[in-house]
Amino acid sequence: MAVERAALRNSAGLAVGRVADGARTGQRGRVARTEQGCFRTLKPAGVLAGVFGTAATGYILQHGSWDDVFKVSVGLYIVGTVVWNLFSTGEKILD
Repeated sequence: MAVERAALRNSAGLAVGRVADGARTGQRGRVARTEQGCFRTLKPAGVLAGVFGTAATGYILQHGSWDDVFKVSVGLYIVGTVVWNLFSTGEKILD
């Protein structure tokens, strides 16, 4: 019974995620028609980040603890913040 409930919750979560993804994808064409190539390039990058992030978390947990996972996460956030602050600008870059 517990397994059936877990499967039902998982299916419901996937369904809600698909509906949300469809709404976001549908809006993409109306909001940014000129930047659709950018979205097509970045979507696989987001998928790969999820795949490699999950694998990396599993590897770290096999050889360490949750503290190590959070340390890696904090390090990546700090590196991302530094890169953003170095290269971000308030001026228009794309036409």
